[in-house]
Amino acid sequence: MSEQIAQISEPVIAICINRTYKDGLSTQQLYDHTRGTWKVSVPRAEKAHYAVAVCGGVIQEVYEIYEWLPSDSDEFVRLLGRPKGNDGRSGFVGGVAPDDIRDKYVGKRLPDRFYGFPIRYYNC
Repeated sequence: MSEQIAQISEPVIAICINRTYKDGLSTQQLYDHTRGTWKVSVPRAEKAHYAVAVCGGVIQEVYEIYEWLPSDSDEFVRLLGRPKGNDGRSGFVGGVAPDDIRDKYVGKRLPDRFYGFPIRYYNC
């Protein structure tokens, strides 16, 4: 268990994936579990530059966010088998963050805990 606390200075959305995370997930599976779809405040989420995948309070990976899409977009219908029709959820499209950002966050604990809601915003 990591004792270091992440000092989050960038606009970040933290996404708790406790329910779907398990050891041995592939890089692609971890990305897909993290990116969505979620009930987010889209205007607030669009301010975030990075999304962090969090399990057990520890940051597992960091993704650079390119854009947010509604759950009924072709991307998520194909990926998640979601039916057409917006359910108010959104997910992001992105890629693994640059190494300097990953080094800053991966393996460190969030400064606070999640309670009930799987989304937490920092600096956005």
